[in-house]
Amino acid sequence: LAFEFWKPSQCTEYIGNFLNGCTDVPAPMSSLPGCKMSSDCHSVECCTKINFMTGTRNIYTTYQLTQCDEMVTSIERQSWTKTGLDSLTGSTISEKVNGVFDMRMAVVESSSTLYKVTLSINICYLSGGTCSNLTLAEEVTLKKTDCLPERRRRKKRDALHGYGLDPSDLQGGFRNLYNDLASSEQVQQFLKEAKDYEVSVHMNEAQVIG
Repeated sequence: LAFEFWKPSQCTEYIGNFLNGCTDVPAPMSSLPGCKMSSDCHSVECCTKINFMTGTRNIYTTYQLTQCDEMVTSIERQSWTKTGLDSLTGSTISEKVNGVFDMRMAVVESSSTLYKVTLSINICYLSGGTCSNLTLAEEVTLKKTDCLPERRRRKKRDALHGYGLDPSDLQGGFRNLYNDLASSEQVQQFLKEAKDYEVSVHMNEAQVIG
């Protein structure tokens, strides 16, 4: 994998209750240690220790509902946006990274307010020279964000033109984008700015060390 794929520093494994303050949905059937739900019940993030052939590393993954039926999936610095989740009930979404990672989300059930999904990741190039599938959260329930009429949503998006976010605060930026009903293009732009920021931080650290 390219150097740009990895975050400058490894994530820290989460220790605590999976629901993490989310009180509006039931606990999943199962969840992997190191995973947690956001307190607003809109996302799941995991920090998972993986034994690769080249050594051990913590891998950071996120699944976040950013709009009514839109999911942003990310692993380290790589991200994807998938819309139209309502039409994908009973299907599995798969995003691959160079034959090493395969992030999967099976949409088990959907309603006007909730999605029930199973989140997993298939990882290759492990220490034993094999691939392994890890179920991060089985049948976890995510709350949908508020669904506003398209006219109101577009007006809100237009008001965001030129809206500035702090690229060093990924979670806070996502929260602001959600609250302001940002478009998928604005989400992708913020992710790009966050990635550029991390690259600059890493380069500055390298210069200091050198």
